[in-house]
Amino acid sequence: MMPDAATLRTRLVLAMQFLTRLPVKGPYDFDPEEMVRATRHFPVIGALIGTITALTYMLGLCGLPPLVAAILATGLTIIVTGGLHEDGLADFADGLGGGRDRDSRLQIMRDSRIGTHGALALGIIVSLHVAALAGLSASQAALGLVTAHLLGRVAMVHMMKTQPYARRTGAAAFAADGLDDTTYRIACLWAALALLLILIADGFGMALMALFCVALPQWVIGRIARSRLEGYTGDVLGAVQQSTTAAVLIGFLAWH
Repeated sequence: MMPDAATLRTRLVLAMQFLTRLPVKGPYDFDPEEMVRATRHFPVIGALIGTITALTYMLGLCGLPPLVAAILATGLTIIVTGGLHEDGLADFADGLGGGRDRDSRLQIMRDSRIGTHGALALGIIVSLHVAALAGLSASQAALGLVTAHLLGRVAMVHMMKTQPYARRTGAAAFAADGLDDTTYRIACLWAALALLLILIADGFGMALMALFCVALPQWVIGRIARSRLEGYTGDVLGAVQQSTTAAVLIGFLAWH
């Protein structure tokens, strides 16, 4: 059953408020059930973020070297999202690097302070984003950024569907009981649309490369989360988003 316009707007606003710091207002109280359904729109928000990043990069290329334009575009992306996913990646790295067992890892991941492992992971991932973007032309960057950010949010939804939640509380606790099948299918349809767009614009080989770049980080981080944490947390979602987005951009760079 299709949701009415008001319900659709509510879910889109919830998704945008959760994933970005864009000034979107709505008279909506946080409802865990609606937030679960709002996750089906995470890929749409990802595409919007990718579009903002792409426009910034292309505008920067009008008068700046690619590296400077890439730094500015990546910096704006972090501002738009409030560094949500980068923070998650850093906490995930600190927990794995400093924890001796599951409980100590989860405790470290709750600490707002950043440690050595988190700082290194953050530096590496931001550098990869910037370096990969700087190596792409304006047209390649436009396609790469929109699809990479879309697919990065699909990867988050996939993790939430296929892994148990490792905590009783936390940023992603609203999905502790799992996602409904309709939400997951819609997210997968967005992934298929992104891959189809790549196929049409850049050929079968690049589409296959993008699929591999989505599947590999998902598989690696999923296995680590399952074995070390017994499931995912909000920080794991940040790690899988950052890794997937970077991997897709690197895939575009490698293919071209």
